[in-house]
Amino acid sequence: MAKAQAYKQLGETQAAKSLVDSCCAAKTVWAGTKRIGSKLLVLSTFILSGALLLPTQSTAGALGARPARQAFQTADGATLVGDVYVGRKNRPSLLMWHMLGKSRQAFAAQIPKLTSSGFGIINMDLRGHGQSTAIKNGTALNFQTFKDSDWLKLPQDEQTIVQDAKSIRGIDGTNLVLIGSSIGANAAAMAGNSPNVKALVLLSPGNDYHGLRPESALRALRKPVLILAANGDSQSADGVKSWKNLGSNVKVEIVDGSAHGNNLLDEKPQLLTDIINFIDKSVNISQKEPTPQRLDNVPQQSSTR
Repeated sequence: MAKAQAYKQLGETQAAKSLVDSCCAAKTVWAGTKRIGSKLLVLSTFILSGALLLPTQSTAGALGARPARQAFQTADGATLVGDVYVGRKNRPSLLMWHMLGKSRQAFAAQIPKLTSSGFGIINMDLRGHGQSTAIKNGTALNFQTFKDSDWLKLPQDEQTIVQDAKSIRGIDGTNLVLIGSSIGANAAAMAGNSPNVKALVLLSPGNDYHGLRPESALRALRKPVLILAANGDSQSADGVKSWKNLGSNVKVEIVDGSAHGNNLLDEKPQLLTDIINFIDKSVNISQKEPTPQRLDNVPQQSSTR
């Protein structure tokens, strides 16, 4: 009965039926976006004790609740996984990308302060990291085997999520701030030209990480950018110091120490206050646009790993 209802809701195409069947067979939770033909479906599927609940929109937990797990389908068939936290009205949402070799858990220490500041958050596992390892051809994605051509897909991945964010309840997809760490910072810089992206925060970016070269993209941006790097972190600071002349919209801060990427925030937690102040100054949502509402009766998914 539940499967028949799901078929009907998704248009009764063969691709839709395959999605529902696979979820039912796995007896698990699938949430996110799915491309069926040329149409993007944003949905959440919950299979609990044999019951299938299929909301028409993707969902996030209630304000202040644990995050909802969210999956995004890329053009090449990879499934990217992250956590969604509901934001307050008239507050921008953050799209966060960790450093190489880590997972979305790398931002775990910063999430509580960011959510208490009212930001909606999409905290992602990069392609080939954490839970973002599935792809349609059945070969698991593993960053340790990536070539430069694989890394160059990171900005495309981020652009996909920027586009799909407008359909996620609890996220202001028209007022996004990209926060990237190390190679995630380079990817964010190269994906930051969307009009829905209002500002960028880059932790320890570099001139060239696995073929991702952000300088020309940064030079073309006309929106606020905050760049943070440690003076003793030569792989980042040597390049970042030369970016001080990119434009008045680009603010470069070189701090003491040698910490890199996410480690920079862990070792210097006061920098998170600087980041919040930068976002507050850079993104002013003056009009009451469509914004997240409390979702008190939405079925909750499992939290992070």
